[in-house]
Amino acid sequence: MKKNVIIVGDKLAKRLSKKIDAEYLNVEYRKFFDGELKVRIPKIRKADYGILMIDLVQDQNINEYLLNFLFLSQKLRESCKKVIGIMTYLPYKRQDKEFLKGEVISSKVVAKFIEKNLDCFITLDSHEHRLMIEDIFSIKVFNESMFMDLGKEFMDFEKEKTLVIGPDSEAKAFVEKFCVFNKFDNIILPKKRDTKTGEVVINIKDKSIFVDKDVIIVDDVSASGGTILHLMDLLQSLKVKSVSVALSHGLFIGDVEKDLKKRKLKRIVTSNTIDNEFMKADCVEVLSERLKTLLKK
Repeated sequence: MKKNVIIVGDKLAKRLSKKIDAEYLNVEYRKFFDGELKVRIPKIRKADYGILMIDLVQDQNINEYLLNFLFLSQKLRESCKKVIGIMTYLPYKRQDKEFLKGEVISSKVVAKFIEKNLDCFITLDSHEHRLMIEDIFSIKVFNESMFMDLGKEFMDFEKEKTLVIGPDSEAKAFVEKFCVFNKFDNIILPKKRDTKTGEVVINIKDKSIFVDKDVIIVDDVSASGGTILHLMDLLQSLKVKSVSVALSHGLFIGDVEKDLKKRKLKRIVTSNTIDNEFMKADCVEVLSERLKTLLKK
């Protein structure tokens, strides 16, 4: 065991500690009646490197997740010479533009709070449409991807009969990584979302390319399920052979999982960045490789 490296967090952190030969320290959580949060690292100690990664679970309040991370990063800063923070899902990254007058670009605000106690930050498949992750952080940052591993989960699909689709231009990079190993044909659809109502509209010109195809919808996250469910209904009307879904983050707020099951999908696959029943691709493998490189320096 490397005595100079500690890793603080929950289940994923414990597994990660074994991959990088670091000492694992658990976290105790408490929530008071007024909603305030308290976190504690019972066995905190001095170390050269402190790594922080707490789990995000389904239906957890995303602001609680963020605040717990910030509180814990301060404690690690007090105890460690270098602090590496890992958030498997980066909150608020989608608000990277003032869409309507008066809106706050919350991704920039949140980034400033996150980086305050860190020397390095790692996340996975963060939303990078208008602003790259390097544009909102001033420290060293890495945006790792789960899509190549997710693509491997469909290697049994027939290449000639499979079509991968991204719901919008923002999914282009995800689709490209997803198809690295399987070499599936792919297209990006022209999705538009009303900034006031949130309503999604997808217009497809050439509908013939979908007939009798095993279609795989690839995207970074599904929270409300609006885009994915709308697209599934549209595809069913185009006489596709089957529909599958591959997501990096299975956020699935409320009854989204139940709604997906009702659609009789051929396959639903996510990574384990957020705990859910469709997890296949393991983020611990990806993160451990990045950390091994960082800890060698």
